[in-house]
Amino acid sequence: MVAVGADGSVEWEAPFPDGVEPEEVFAFGGRLVALDGDTAYGFRATPGERWSPLG
Repeated sequence: MVAVGADGSVEWEAPFPDGVEPEEVFAFGGRLVALDGDTAYGFRATPGERWSPLG
């Protein structure tokens, strides 16, 4: 995952958790959903934090 600033610069980079290789990624409602085959993984971030898996 990467966060890109308004000017196109990379703000930060973070790998997906081991074993997660998403085919599609969607962002909505302050959440990020990564689809890996038939499995969906949810991530969230609060201001100033990186995306972290939903537990």
